[in-house]
Amino acid sequence: MKKHERFPLRLKLLPGLRWRGELTVVQRTAQAEFADIRYVVAFNAERTKADPRERWVYDRAVLTANQLKDWTGWSE
Repeated sequence: MKKHERFPLRLKLLPGLRWRGELTVVQRTAQAEFADIRYVVAFNAERTKADPRERWVYDRAVLTANQLKDWTGWSE
């Protein structure tokens, strides 16, 4: 896939997941405590079968490269 060097990067979540929507890759981290590269992401997603009060999520998380690929299909 095309290499992206600029962040933030908006990516759609893959179809067929429990959640639908998108996430934004805010930054790439390469800290000493991590053996691999990780990404800080901001979720903007919906879980369609959830209770209306718990349906939407706006959150930040740190994902590994494999997790990011599993959720979006994107990789560097």
